[in-house]
Amino acid sequence: MKRTVITVAAAFVALLAAAPAASAQLYVGGGVAVFRADAPGGDIDLGAFMARAGFDLGPNLAIEAEGAIGLNDDDFTIGGTDYNVGIDNEVGGFLVGKIPLTVVDLFGRVGYANFSIDDDTPGSVAPDGSGLAYGGGINFNILSLRARAEYTRYEVDEGDLDSLALSALLRF
Repeated sequence: MKRTVITVAAAFVALLAAAPAASAQLYVGGGVAVFRADAPGGDIDLGAFMARAGFDLGPNLAIEAEGAIGLNDDDFTIGGTDYNVGIDNEVGGFLVGKIPLTVVDLFGRVGYANFSIDDDTPGSVAPDGSGLAYGGGINFNILSLRARAEYTRYEVDEGDLDSLALSALLRF
């Protein structure tokens, strides 16, 4: 009985992995991102865990949503005042244009994002708010898995942030 369950489970996994990538429309995954913002005393570097879900509308177009929560804060001093800044959360929605190649896809994306920065210091310099987000990157496609590297610029109300992210996505 145990061998039968293992065999059925292995067959199911093999069928999922063997599904053609062209039929894969929904994708979900997660990864890590490093956000950098300019501050009067120097750059602020923040780390975050990022989750993503998207839907391929065709071979060249997709829509996706992302969310992030902070993992790494940054400390700095301006004029004798100490600051500790971190990402509380980020959510965004994007339209993604893709150029599919054999094993990789090049993509560009544009959308809208909202940042909540954790900074309780009076006179905060943290780039908080919402606004335009755009960027691009590359997907490496292996069966129903996708490894992704990307750059995104976030132009939010209180300043701009740049992000480099690495993530893994599973396509259904």
